[in-house]
Amino acid sequence: DLSMEAVDLQIDSDMDCSQLRECRLIVTSSAPKLGGFQCRLGAGVAQHPAFGCLACPEGYTQIENVTNGSCHQCPKGASLCHAGKIQMMHGLMLHERNVSRPMHCPTKAACHGGELPVNESR
Repeated sequence: DLSMEAVDLQIDSDMDCSQLRECRLIVTSSAPKLGGFQCRLGAGVAQHPAFGCLACPEGYTQIENVTNGSCHQCPKGASLCHAGKIQMMHGLMLHERNVSRPMHCPTKAACHGGELPVNESR
């Protein structure tokens, strides 16, 4: 974990926090000049009052391995949803870029449920 406080802060490039559980910058100036943040699976970009990558709270998820996105609300129809993992019930599907909105499969038998992110080592 990384935590830092600063009065005035300027960071011109992205901060790579993908190897950290969280990285948090607390800036007391009204207009900090910050680049972006690259967060790991299960953490999303936060903008206020702390800037950086924060672990997704209960009921939220972020399933991209290295991203500059925020945590998303867990989808309805998930049989399991944690900060970095979603498992959908039979008959439902998700698009990885918009996990908060589940879709019903046109042919229920074609969607066996599944887990995101997909474990590539299987």
